[in-house]
Amino acid sequence: MLLLAVIPNQFRIASNACRAVRTFDRRKMNVANYFRDRLPPGSLIATDAIGIVGYITKMPILDILGTVDRHIAHAEVPMGGGLPGHEKYDADYVFEREPDVIYIPISAEGRILILPVWEKIWYHPLLHERYEVIEDAVSYYRRKSGEPEAQSLPVSIEKPS
Repeated sequence: MLLLAVIPNQFRIASNACRAVRTFDRRKMNVANYFRDRLPPGSLIATDAIGIVGYITKMPILDILGTVDRHIAHAEVPMGGGLPGHEKYDADYVFEREPDVIYIPISAEGRILILPVWEKIWYHPLLHERYEVIEDAVSYYRRKSGEPEAQSLPVSIEKPS
């Protein structure tokens, strides 16, 4: 009897998780296709889900979570309070690398997905000093120097306080 009560609930939980992952992957594929079509080849893209974006764009990716970036992987940061595999960061290093684009993912509800790295980048003084917001089919930050020349118009926003 207990199994009959537990199994449907576990199936529903697993089904919802699979649906969320598929939605996330589709969103990343749309972002990658957008960047592939609008950014100059060789643009350095700073993002978290590096596999989808790197595979589709064939552009260099700055892995802000340190999965394949040795410097960030060895960063000394507080561990154990967040999502495993998503706790490493070094926002100063990200800005030192001067990516052409910084893609901060937005949830389906329009909220920024809060990972320690995104909070550090979002509130870093260099974000609004050196980057401008591009609001198009994809919202992202583009380096103000004019590179890369995306095929969209910038929209100004106020700097978070």
